[in-house]
Amino acid sequence: MSTLQFILKDYQLNDYPDLIQLWQEVGFNTPGRGDNINVIERTILLGGKLFLLQDSNNEKIIGSS
Repeated sequence: MSTLQFILKDYQLNDYPDLIQLWQEVGFNTPGRGDNINVIERTILLGGKLFLLQDSNNEKIIGSS
């Protein structure tokens, strides 16, 4: 039996494909939101933050904020 362990980390550019996959799975990535890679990167450059929750057992992104 494995213990669930999580990692809270800052978004990195290479996380984008997994992040979009998560958002698509939960219905969060809709055309009206406009959260594409350029918007995310620009927001971070302007001081915004994007945190990711990752399952440490398989490194899968399971949440974002």
